[in-house]
Amino acid sequence: MTVDLRLAASSFDAADKSKRMQDVIKIRRGAKATVVNALVKGTGTVEDLVDLTDSKGGADVGTTISLTNALTNAPQRQTNPVVAVGVTIGGSNTGCPTNIFAWTGYQF
Repeated sequence: MTVDLRLAASSFDAADKSKRMQDVIKIRRGAKATVVNALVKGTGTVEDLVDLTDSKGGADVGTTISLTNALTNAPQRQTNPVVAVGVTIGGSNTGCPTNIFAWTGYQF
């Protein structure tokens, strides 16, 4: 999975336009996810890279996420909760190569 965030706040933006992304990866309410080789890159700002909480229930304890943060702006929090068992943020994830979608004719 590759997330290329391109939120650029400027003085020309409308007042109601968000200047940051809330959560890049959000797993909640008992859901279980396995995310491997995720890359988050770009120029945007995020509140949480990974959020596993919700007022109606957090993620299943078996959730595992492996991601690399290559954003130019630091997130407010890496994970929510701060100690998120099963979440590894390191430097070796490369994300999904876009050439595997060449058969669609879509240009990334």
